[in-house]
Formats: sequence, structure tokens, C-alpha cells
Amino acid sequence: MGLRVNILHLRTFYAIALDGSINQAARRMNVSQSTLSKQLKAFESRHKVTLFTGRTPPLKLTSRGEALLMQVQRVFAGLDEIDQALGEDVDSDQIYLRIGSDTPPLAARLAHDLKQVYHRLNLTLRIENARDTFENLRLGQTDMAIVMNPPVHAQFHYVPVMEDSLMAALPRDHPLASAEYFDIGDLAGETLLLRESSSRTRQALERMLLDQGVIPADQQEMNTRETIREGIALGMGVSFFFSLECPPDTRIVYRPIRSALPIPAVAIYLLFPSEKRTQALMRRAADLVRAWKATEIGPDGQGNVTASSLAGVVATAHSIEPAISFEARRVFTDDPR
Repeated sequence: MGLRVNILHLRTFYAIALDGSINQAARRMNVSQSTLSKQLKAFESRHKVTLFTGRTPPLKLTSRGEALLMQVQRVFAGLDEIDQALGEDVDSDQIYLRIGSDTPPLAARLAHDLKQVYHRLNLTLRIENARDTFENLRLGQTDMAIVMNPPVHAQFHYVPVMEDSLMAALPRDHPLASAEYFDIGDLAGETLLLRESSSRTRQALERMLLDQGVIPADQQEMNTRETIREGIALGMGVSFFFSLECPPDTRIVYRPIRSALPIPAVAIYLLFPSEKRTQALMRRAADLVRAWKATEIGPDGQGNVTASSLAGVVATAHSIEPAISFEARRVFTDDPR
């Protein structure tokens, strides 16, 4: 009779194969790197196989490793189905979930919707820029993430949420605030308030200005959305946000951008580890974001939304009625791979 497979060894192999790194897999599993290395070595020695071509990341699977990975994926998918059959959907136990996002309104909406399903859900929301949000998920510091334009990685399952585009933000008493649109050329006479250099919003904005050949009269870096909004309200300058980042504020008006070239847009995705894609909680989260409805809407001249089935997304996050020009729209595409 052959050797029986150790399920712990299979989990170790699966985690390392998905992450492409022993160190990253150890962080995500909350164990030491040495422990994971010993388990992998024991697995290979026990069955006299070599599963990776080396130990320097990114790790590459041998032909035996690739074949085993396909089988292991089926094994753990089957285990998840067994969990569900035994009542994983029943909200009888405390469930802990860490959600990361660079888009607070959508993170709040997902948290709200999940709480309606899992009443004993214990949630932690972590809001950072897109780069850090993805990195936190990659390192296992969050369980799922809603993020703009995420990098493509086989480690994760991607669920498209929507697309969003840039809007101009001006002080309500600004001379251009009464216009229906903000002409991008007018930025040449304005002070531009910017996020940090790693911000996706700033990167999209800088690409747009480069393409348009527009140079602001001055620019100031203010790091966070909240600080920039306060700066705008105080008359320090103007800025740009994606429409989901435009909470109601009587001191600020938001206007769509008029430009000869396309306005930058981002695709927003829900991500979670591929190995968890069949788990009930992850599947329910994916179903919830797919159910969100987005209607493309133009401004009413006052920077207000006139009708949108996604108005509740912003209202949930800010606990007041939305008063923004909303241009988010649904993306009907598959994973960005």
C-alpha cells in the first residue's frame, strides 16, 4: 500500500504554488517561513518528488508540480463543497472578515450587504491607496479587496464591479463652478492639489495632463482625499477625484471634464484568493457585487444626482443623501487576465 498524503503538506504546497514564494505564503498563512520550508521539504522527501525548480521567488513549478497543482485545486474545491453541505452558510458561528479597499463607498456597501446575510459577521475595513490595498491582500493581511485597476495575478479571483471616471472638484464660489463642465485647458490658470505619487488617481490625472499638454499654474501635494477636499473648500486650489470619491459637501462642486481626448477611467474589481473562490462567504460577496446596478448619469447642472440605483452606495458610506455627479457604469468583462 502506498504512502498516504498528508493534508497539511497539500495545503503547504497549494499556498506556495499560488503565491510563488515561501515567504509570502508563510505571511498569508500566519506561520513562520522556516515552518513552511520544512513542511515542503518533508512533502517532497516523503514522496520522492521535486515540485519546484528552486527556492528563489518567483518559484516555478516542475512538470510534476504543475500536474499536482491541478489535482490539489480539485481536492480543495471538493472540501469547500463539503463545508457548504455541512452548513457553512448557516450563520451560527462568529465569522471574521477583513476587507481592504481604495474605494470607501464600495467597501462600506459590501460590508453593509454582507451584514444583512451574516448577522454575526465581525468586520474590519481597511482603507488605503490601490497599491497598498493590493499588497495587503497579497500578504494575507486582508481576506478580500475592492480595488481600482488591480495587477493581474493567478493567486487571485477577480470579479468585475464597475468602471469609474475622473471628475473635477472646485470650491463652490470658484468662478468656474457655475459651468456645466470643467474644461481641462482651464487648469493652466489653477493651482492643482494632488494625492501622493503612488495614488492611482494621481497617476491617471498626470497621464491625462501629459496627453493634453496642460500644465497647471501651480501644484501642491496633500496626500489624502480628505485633506485635499478641505484644501478645495478653503479655496487653495482645484483637484480631481473618481466619481465614487466625491462625497456630498456643500462647500464643493463636482463637474464632469470636457476634453478633446478620452477622460481616464478605471476598472474596479473585487478580489480574493483563488483557493477560496468556492467558499460560501466569498461566493456570496461575489454575488452581491454582481447584483449592484449602475446607471450612467449626467450632471443636472448643480452637481447633483437625479437618479441612480447606485445612489445607495454613496449614501451608505456617508450616511446622508448623495449629492454628486455620478458617472460610474457597469463593466461586463471577465477577469482581467
